[in-house]
Amino acid sequence: MITVNSITVRLGGRTILDRASAAIPPGGRVGLIGRNGAGKSTLMKVLVGQLDPDEGSVEMPRRTRLAYRDVASATNRLTLIAAMVPAGAVTTHTLFCLKTELPVAQQQVLCALLNSFVANFLIRLRVNTHVTASLMSRLPVPVVPPDDPRFDRLNLLSHVLTSAADVDAAVEYAELQAIAASLYGLSAQEFEHVLRTFPLIPQATRLAAYARFLRDQSG
Repeated sequence: MITVNSITVRLGGRTILDRASAAIPPGGRVGLIGRNGAGKSTLMKVLVGQLDPDEGSVEMPRRTRLAYRDVASATNRLTLIAAMVPAGAVTTHTLFCLKTELPVAQQQVLCALLNSFVANFLIRLRVNTHVTASLMSRLPVPVVPPDDPRFDRLNLLSHVLTSAADVDAAVEYAELQAIAASLYGLSAQEFEHVLRTFPLIPQATRLAAYARFLRDQSG
């Protein structure tokens, strides 16, 4: 829930927002309509923390949320891009956030799987210009029980890659892709085919993911 409590903003001696209030429920999508100079941009700057109100307050979400970008194309480097949005951050209309309250560890694992080449391959079979909520609801995603060793591993890899300087070159990225392919039940030949459909991903990255998959499968 985002709550705007009677905020007032004055700029250059002019009152732009006068005791404005609003409540946006979790997962809500709202449009701002008004003439030029009505304060739409000013309100957005207050919501994202670029501008402090002269009076009033804004209460932000208190939990970390998994989000994905809905504007995409099958010809992009990656089509499905997910990320963890920290508590207190506001997202724009181009991001869809998970409404269900899940433990952060489960969200991290889900984030890792959504960013996999396999999930991207599957979403590309149906996407046009947007990754819609309808497409996401039909996307098959493996369920990894918390007591499965791969759960903890994906959780850790997801955390590590968040701060990686070069994700493509990270060995953790190759391992994440290999685990995801295994969870989806792919054979070596099927995974090789999936990797070939990502020409904008560096070849070294794809080869590393495939090599890690073969290594894990062999034991």
